[in-house]
Amino acid sequence: MNSSLNYLDKMINWETQWENFAPNFYEGKAHIDLSPHGTLLLIPGEGFGDCSHSTTRLMLELMKPHVQNRIILDIGCGSGILSLASLFLGAKKAYGVDIDSAAILHAKKNAALNHLDKKAHFSRKYKAPTTDAIVLMNMIFSEQKIAFKSHNAYVFDKLITSGILSDQRDSYLNWTTKVGWKLLDEKSEGNWLGFIFETIHKERTC
Repeated sequence: MNSSLNYLDKMINWETQWENFAPNFYEGKAHIDLSPHGTLLLIPGEGFGDCSHSTTRLMLELMKPHVQNRIILDIGCGSGILSLASLFLGAKKAYGVDIDSAAILHAKKNAALNHLDKKAHFSRKYKAPTTDAIVLMNMIFSEQKIAFKSHNAYVFDKLITSGILSDQRDSYLNWTTKVGWKLLDEKSEGNWLGFIFETIHKERTC
């Protein structure tokens, strides 16, 4: 991130931004209802993910039946919302990665707030051993391509993704087929799409 963007970040009042846009924001926190598993709390900060965007809601909906007793790799973790939600939903551990150091710090604060800092690990690089994981990616198409190239050495079982616009669906699914992902399910909210894939390990390419 260049210096001008860093300067702009410092000028943003994150609490005001979250208060204006995050649903169920009160007492300085966003309250994410994960009933019957509890309420995830998030403090304002630089990381993307306050549950105000369609893609985050799609991810949470798609994740629920799949993450219990699993290890999670959350690529582009932002505020940590998906990593932490997966732990509420019964995941064993969650590893969040983001290229933005400020987002990593934000996610760590949210983990501590929810007493999940022993199960949630956030860093700029994936530090877990190679394992059969569920991957979460809530990012735009071009960013998913870059992220996959950086992480495809790991063995993934399922991928849950969003950040794709409806008019990108065909080109996105052509790419996912090429890299060895088999479509299991998809949902939409407005113009945004979310997907669940399983991986065909031996056919996976960059």
